[in-house]
Amino acid sequence: MGPYLIDSNTFIDYLGNVLPDAGDIWVEGLFDSKEHFSSVINRIEVLSFNTSQEDLDELTELFASTTVIFLTPDIEECTINLRRSIKLKLPDAIVAATALVHHLTLVTRNTHDFKNIPGLTVVNPHDIT
Repeated sequence: MGPYLIDSNTFIDYLGNVLPDAGDIWVEGLFDSKEHFSSVINRIEVLSFNTSQEDLDELTELFASTTVIFLTPDIEECTINLRRSIKLKLPDAIVAATALVHHLTLVTRNTHDFKNIPGLTVVNPHDIT
């Protein structure tokens, strides 16, 4: 597995200290590595989250160490194809398309919405032991 695309809920769960110990250590290792990426939609979702200035500063710092992948024609086309074939919310389709186009493993607690996407590998940090 890897490299990894970190979903919005993983950023929030990590910062909120709600991951189990093994998941927390694993995600912290991802943030310390060069093997982690994020979609621009994740950056928008997370940084527009209504939170304290201290948490916002920490999230901003996490994104500063994360390579953010912006929309490209390939991601747009993959997003369109996903939404035409599978019922997905637009942000989830963009995240999935980003992972697929860049051959990344998606790190998310939201495995249900991504389970029917062919070729997408998903890891739930809450399930890491």
